[in-house]
Amino acid sequence: MAYERVIKIYDAAGVLDTSHFASGIINNCAAAKFVLSPYGGCLGGEFQLSYSEALRKPFDISRRQIIKCFYAAADTDPIYTGWIEDITKDLQSGRHVYRTKGFWDKLAEVTMADVVLGSEAEGTVVDDGQTVNANTINTVRLIIKFLLVNRIVPASLGITYEDADIVSAVAVKSITIRQDIFTVIKDLALMADSAGGFTAFGVNGAGKFFFKPIATNASQDTVIVGTNALGAEEKPAVNKPSNNIAVVGDISPLNGFRAKKTYVHASAATNGISRLRAVKIQGMFYENDLDKASQGYFARHAAPDITVNNVGKLNVSALAALPLP
Repeated sequence: MAYERVIKIYDAAGVLDTSHFASGIINNCAAAKFVLSPYGGCLGGEFQLSYSEALRKPFDISRRQIIKCFYAAADTDPIYTGWIEDITKDLQSGRHVYRTKGFWDKLAEVTMADVVLGSEAEGTVVDDGQTVNANTINTVRLIIKFLLVNRIVPASLGITYEDADIVSAVAVKSITIRQDIFTVIKDLALMADSAGGFTAFGVNGAGKFFFKPIATNASQDTVIVGTNALGAEEKPAVNKPSNNIAVVGDISPLNGFRAKKTYVHASAATNGISRLRAVKIQGMFYENDLDKASQGYFARHAAPDITVNNVGKLNVSALAALPLP
């Protein structure tokens, strides 16, 4: 099956809106773009609808309605889901622009009161309705699952998860989860990277949460220069490597001081030492936890990256299906 672009509109409750378009499929979209990131999943988007006399009603579309994008009309799982947050109506050009936020932005609405977890945590917590010792929730995976079961899924954002998509055995001594859950998830991803590899995290277009290593050696599809792409070029990444950091954690209840430790990566010997950069880790103060956060940071940022960019347009119709990032 060749790739098709299918964009549907839903009401704020997630019910297909057929009052504007037959079958809910937007058929006057002049331009559509959205972000699918390994660090967050479903992010922001922008959709431009062209005005015509026959299509006046579509411009009754309002904020908080939902736009979903699919590979094909028969698909049930969208590759992108976004809530309309901003509408710009350009009467001169005849285009209305709808800007959206994705599931990852919705996750920012979820908060949690102070909860201390990790192998050195004291006392008990309620996990999935059961009272358990806080020190038994002592790995990155178990902490992520705790957040999902007790706060994220019950928040009724349409976010679900599968056990197989939550992967990391990295141990955590102590973390205090305060209010901002998605900052905690990003910090835990740094911890997970200390085991090697890169951790992808976020929520995909179908509302499935994921937290697992990126398969760097797995091929999703083959793009051939001259067939699927007009050309390719290799160039260094714009951002400079960062090999000199100070990891700053929380105030330690053991001594009353804020945890802070400076790290210099071995690459400084060959690439030169970069400017000192502060890396803040929410809710952690044990040196062992700071060490893991530094290892994860260096795995992502210590060496200069090489990227291969597509030159021109990608001929997606020549692919069996458009690969996800």
